[in-house]
Amino acid sequence: MKITRIAIALVGVIALCTLYFGSWNNAPWQTDSTVIRGDGQAFYAWLPAVCIHHDLSFRYYQDTALHIGEYFSERFLYPHARGKVLKTPCGEALMVLPFFAANLGLRTLGGSSSTGYEPSFQRALGLAAWCYWLAGLWLMALVMRRYVSSDGWMAASIVATALGTNLWYYAVFHPSMSHVYSFFLVAACCLLWLKWSESGKKHWPLLLAALLGLVYLVRPVNLVVIAFFPVLSGGSGFLRNVRALFSRWKLLLSAAILFCLVAGLQHALNHAQCGDAFAWTYKHEGFNFLHARMGSVWWSFNKGFFVYAPLALLALCGVLWWDRSRKVWFIAFFLLLSWLTASWWNWNYGSGLGMRPLVDFYACLFLPMAFWSSAPTWGQRVLLALTGAAVGLCQLQTWQFNHRIIHPEEMDANKYRHVWLRTDDSAVDCLGGGNELPLGALSDSPLFTRAASFGRPDSLWHTLIAAPVASASGESLYAGLLNDTILYNASVFLPVLPAMRSETWMIYLQSDRLEPSPDAAARAVWVFTYQDSKGKTTWYNKLRINDYPRKEINRWESFRYQLRMPAMQAGRDEKCLVYIYNPEGKKFLVDNVHIAGYSYDWQP
Repeated sequence: MKITRIAIALVGVIALCTLYFGSWNNAPWQTDSTVIRGDGQAFYAWLPAVCIHHDLSFRYYQDTALHIGEYFSERFLYPHARGKVLKTPCGEALMVLPFFAANLGLRTLGGSSSTGYEPSFQRALGLAAWCYWLAGLWLMALVMRRYVSSDGWMAASIVATALGTNLWYYAVFHPSMSHVYSFFLVAACCLLWLKWSESGKKHWPLLLAALLGLVYLVRPVNLVVIAFFPVLSGGSGFLRNVRALFSRWKLLLSAAILFCLVAGLQHALNHAQCGDAFAWTYKHEGFNFLHARMGSVWWSFNKGFFVYAPLALLALCGVLWWDRSRKVWFIAFFLLLSWLTASWWNWNYGSGLGMRPLVDFYACLFLPMAFWSSAPTWGQRVLLALTGAAVGLCQLQTWQFNHRIIHPEEMDANKYRHVWLRTDDSAVDCLGGGNELPLGALSDSPLFTRAASFGRPDSLWHTLIAAPVASASGESLYAGLLNDTILYNASVFLPVLPAMRSETWMIYLQSDRLEPSPDAAARAVWVFTYQDSKGKTTWYNKLRINDYPRKEINRWESFRYQLRMPAMQAGRDEKCLVYIYNPEGKKFLVDNVHIAGYSYDWQP
């Protein structure tokens, strides 16, 4: 199959990647120690645990002599009655294994000891993601080739998908996450289905079954890719293939066995850890299919698919040139995928750039883009211009995200407007968060409530520094003061209750703030912390008082924050306190602080 222009396009992608590796000063490839981070630490952890430390309890991270504690967190371990189980599946680790093993072998031959986190292992992981990214784009091109004959449009579609979406971010700048690996697997599944449809040879469904087992190992819900097969074959073609498969029961049985053998690896590992092959490691997390946030998944300024990957709008328009059967099936698939994505308890999926679960299916969702080759000439020109703008916007937003201008978890319309197209230094770290979603339904009654106004003495406050403030009526009121000599203020000790020791809980805080000068509280934060009996911090988090800088002065504004608090350690005499830290020492006032804690109403 001749796809010369596609090959040239992919070489161009590689060249552009190389340029970016040298020009983006915070690319993980340049530091060699930040590739394995975030949730990617858990996906990767299987490799050093099995291949180097031979410890599926993951206790070796506590060995201070190894200096690898920063690469793992207890939050990745699910407490089971018979032991702890790693929360994330092993599929990504299995796909990275060839790169990991090659690096480990070279280090062993050279006489070097390994923990699995040396710079060479970090680079190997980044290289793995890069290779799967390019391979996934190649497979996507092979799928496209079966529907359109225009090499130019295929090349444009592939390059635009590679550089004009957040797939680029997860392939190059956060390669320890699973999305680029799932992107490759989904593209491979689509190609294998087409290979079987075209030839009818029995080895294709066997390979497809094994590959679907690997899909399960990376992210089980991604088995929904099967619902895309009717799009590839058309409704009638899909039914014909299904009937052919069921008429050959030996082939069907062999495929099922292959799938189970591959997928069963995860359950074998779970059994080795805790004796329960089917341990559910996402405790208190799951889907709420009756309250799907589809509108937010598509259009939210937080993680909206079309906001952070506007190229998707252009791609979906290509469905207009499909035949009716494929068009209906594609729309049904897109709605199903969006519904599943939006039904997860945390619809924005935490820290990340854009709607990251959909990245796994870009080989499907961006397939219609190539069908613009059937549009009128003027339409193609308009599309090319809009595609260039969409790619440019995506690259800029990726740059903003990497330079901490776009908040990783809690964007909204006001924040997005504030940093729109900005690259100046003052935009770096200018946004705050403070609206984390609870893990589930909260109890009807709060664990505790605390309220304090600086207009009266209140024993809750550890330090009380008040300043007179003239009200509109001329009456002298008091508020909490922070300035260049008062960097800390208003420490409140919260009660420590049994529910706070047994489970994650939620804290809600509301307060008023007045700035006498613009951006006076721009860097000030609320600090939430646990301390032991000696005053040593055992856990802390901080939230910006201002979610984005305001220019208004001498005006009281109310702010609300909500934060997931980890369970306090049993058997440790810990205190829980909240206070304000004002690192710049600029003067501002706070008042009317209300704090409430809630436990979860877990259903048996």
